[in-house]
Amino acid sequence: MNSSSNQTKAYDFKTRDIKVLKKLLPYLLKMRARVIWAVSFLMLAKLANVAVPLALKEIVDSRSDEYNIGIATWHVASLWPFKTSKFTI
Repeated sequence: MNSSSNQTKAYDFKTRDIKVLKKLLPYLLKMRARVIWAVSFLMLAKLANVAVPLALKEIVDSRSDEYNIGIATWHVASLWPFKTSKFTI
């Protein structure tokens, strides 16, 4: 038995996709404005998915500098010999 004759080739999918797009093209052209809006919203969503982690990285990096200064101050304060209580921070 030759199993390779039953397998679908990659180029079969490409030609099928092109055929489907050619059949859909007249309908898509009738709704040109909707297609343009849909594609633009998809691009905007993709940009948001990329921008949010980058913005959060900047926020965390800027806060980490302040946090390091705060930790250093806390360590100096904890070494102060005249504490009034064990639980003073």
